[in-house]
Amino acid sequence: MFFLIIVFIIALFIYLIYTRPVKLEFRLSSGEMDMKLYASWLTIFKITAERMNFRTHIAVHAFKLRLYSGFIKKAGRSFNTDILRALSLSDTELKTRYGLNEPHITGILFGTLSAIGSMAGIERFEQHTEFITADEYLEIEGSSELNIGKTVTNYLRLKSKERKRRKYHGSISFE
Repeated sequence: MFFLIIVFIIALFIYLIYTRPVKLEFRLSSGEMDMKLYASWLTIFKITAERMNFRTHIAVHAFKLRLYSGFIKKAGRSFNTDILRALSLSDTELKTRYGLNEPHITGILFGTLSAIGSMAGIERFEQHTEFITADEYLEIEGSSELNIGKTVTNYLRLKSKERKRRKYHGSISFE
């Protein structure tokens, strides 16, 4: 009986991972010099990441209890871009507000961001530009939903393709 309860809980957890997305919210402000990321899943688990003194601070909460709070230690390796390719995001919205002292650079930035926004598959992308401003600033606000199960599946599929890929370096024949 205990074994069936454990199997049921695991099956329910896997079902929730594939059907309930993680809600993400991101905010960057150059004027206030802050960057924050909020993530919540089932309103039970909440993660907050923010930049403090050029370091990233993370706080993890479950059932309104703090499980972890601290700074991320810098790893010696470089960032793995496979994680970005494996992400399964939906309902992505991005709002930008910016102003630069040079109007022509602001126009170039507007065109570049428009092209990136259309290629990235963002459902709603808003840009509010100020071509003539006294102070330069950049503010980005975004929200999205992350499907954890699909992301893990995509990542495992990418890694399995890497293992299956044969590296051909040519052949040397000795006669």
